Amino acid sequence: MKLSTNIIQNLDRTNKSYDLLTIFYNPIDDEPIYHDQSGNIDLRRIVKEKFGIHRGFENNNIKPNSIDAIKKALSLNPPFVEFDIVLHDGIVKTSHPPQEPLDKIEDILDLFKSTTTFPKIDVKMKRETSLTLIEKIFKLVIEFNRFTLINLSGVKNRNFIMEIEEIFYEKIKNHDKIKLNIDLARYKKPKEEIDDDIRIHVKKICKVIHSISPEIHEENWDSILSFAKENNIKYVYFWLRGWPDQPNPEVKVDTILNALKLEVKYGIKIFFDINFNFVKF
Repeated sequence: MKLSTNIIQNLDRTNKSYDLLTIFYNPIDDEPIYHDQSGNIDLRRIVKEKFGIHRGFENNNIKPNSIDAIKKALSLNPPFVEFDIVLHDGIVKTSHPPQEPLDKIEDILDLFKSTTTFPKIDVKMKRETSLTLIEKIFKLVIEFNRFTLINLSGVKNRNFIMEIEEIFYEKIKNHDKIKLNIDLARYKKPKEEIDDDIRIHVKKICKVIHSISPEIHEENWDSILSFAKENNIKYVYFWLRGWPDQPNPEVKVDTILNALKLEVKYGIKIFFDINFNFVKF
């Protein structure tokens, strides 16, 4: 399949990545499919329906994870906006270490209340304050009272992450509006097999798992999707390794299109926690 001609023309007219996001998030009113009337792949529709905005809508003047970045992202009405949080002097603020703490999460969540977009929150924990942080985020999200997706990370030790996820499971298991996203990179190295410890852990908490997140280049897709289906996990959010680990991240359009084919193969909804400016042709 070819990309829609009008999409290619739009791409040729601009080199500004966030101008592309503005183009592709323009509303489309007709039936939600991935092809235009000529049978070509409609990339604009894919971006609008399948791409969240990672760490908000940043540019040279707007910091990622800042309230301005998230406000701008929400103005585009994506399915979700992802941002990172830390505990700083007893206050939950947006930040991805080593970034400085930015804005209070209460102010960030207020932005979502007038939208149809849900927050996807990556909780960057430290061992010594992890229980305090997850207790605070639990109370804040209960008060927010809208669907929220939580990812627990920040400590590079899978036993610790599993233990914290099980504690968080006990808190949220009776709250349908709070769900957990699990990232297999917290459990194992890329390309390693999913072992029995991981299977036992996920089965124990699967009631609260909304989605699973593989890195789009590093994981075996069929293994991950089979594992998701085995545990009745209905959503996959692909992510792309970026700053601070990878200063120049990118993913090819063909990779995005191949990932979407998994929806038919496995009956699982595919989304991308990847900013569109990292998609290359």
